[in-house]
Amino acid sequence: MHSLFPLFHSCFFSPPAIGINYTCPQLWRPFQSKCYFFSTVEMNWTLSQDNCTAMGGHLVIIESEDEQEFLQQEANNTQYWIGLTDSETEGKWLWVDKSPLHDPKFWGERNGIKEPDNYNNTDPNGEDCARLNTDKGLKGWFDVSCGRNSKWASVPWV
Repeated sequence: MHSLFPLFHSCFFSPPAIGINYTCPQLWRPFQSKCYFFSTVEMNWTLSQDNCTAMGGHLVIIESEDEQEFLQQEANNTQYWIGLTDSETEGKWLWVDKSPLHDPKFWGERNGIKEPDNYNNTDPNGEDCARLNTDKGLKGWFDVSCGRNSKWASVPWV
């Protein structure tokens, strides 16, 4: 059974020059050399990415286990859109910067079925967008319908 909980999104921003005195913009959270914005409103995946772009960033591209752990901790039992989709070609997962997904180790598992599963009982188009799930014991990435509303995580373009 797929979760009926809302999805949110977050944006990512990398400051142009990281220095000891640099602080992230208000409402953005720092981690290593990046700043992250976690939305409190819900939008579909495309609008979430558009909103991140308007803020000077993009949906999160997860590049390390440390970053994954930070995002899971910050998400705090909430589901967030991340910048990963296979909407162009089914099964070919690309980040919003068009780079391919190289390491699938963060995909989650539900009821013994490994994600991504392209479940299509609720949307005949299947599931082409990825979310970070941190609730109900389901940790990791899950593919969901891009048309669902969710919060989002954003970071800036560099």
